[in-house]
Amino acid sequence: MNESAAIVPAPWQLKGEGIILMYTSLRKQFEKTDFFLPYSLKSNFSGGLGYVMLVNYTESPVGPYKELLVIPGKCKTPHGPKQTISKIYVDSAASLKSGRANWGIPKELAQFDWSKDHKGTSVQVKKEDEVFFDITVKNKPIKFPLTTAILPIRLYQELNDTTYQVNPSGRGIGQLAKASINLINPDFFPDVRGAKCLAVSVNPFWMKFP
Repeated sequence: MNESAAIVPAPWQLKGEGIILMYTSLRKQFEKTDFFLPYSLKSNFSGGLGYVMLVNYTESPVGPYKELLVIPGKCKTPHGPKQTISKIYVDSAASLKSGRANWGIPKELAQFDWSKDHKGTSVQVKKEDEVFFDITVKNKPIKFPLTTAILPIRLYQELNDTTYQVNPSGRGIGQLAKASINLINPDFFPDVRGAKCLAVSVNPFWMKFP
């Protein structure tokens, strides 16, 4: 990691495109993997809507970068039921340092190959040139507005003995999609294959992290 990367304080305004896989429940998968949840949250996992998100930020306070994350569902916390980002990769040292410092988001570095053609979008995520996550997505034609006002995100993060709470907001233009996860290495990312999901591509979207 680039130790000289500066921490850019909140708030952040971001723009880009993304792929959202929405799961009604990942409880069965939780029996096989702990989703890399912090120890204090593992016994307090209550399930509900879970998400895997891939994001290509074209504009951010630290410049363009890409991201892969999982929100496995809600956990019981001292502040009520909250969501948590339990595993997340980015390809920007500045995003990593700022995300950890501002919101306690446990970002790690990875490499991304994000490509688009007439067949759809393909994303590969790698550590040390070894692919651990591979997905292909093909959009369906109908577009519709999306907003976190309908499905709010209320994050509770624990990192380095500190707790954080943040309520990001976003909006964008969505399209239903067909997603095929071709590869997941569970040593690096929780294996959600086998769980039914609704796939949505969002392009463009705008997001604010307060």
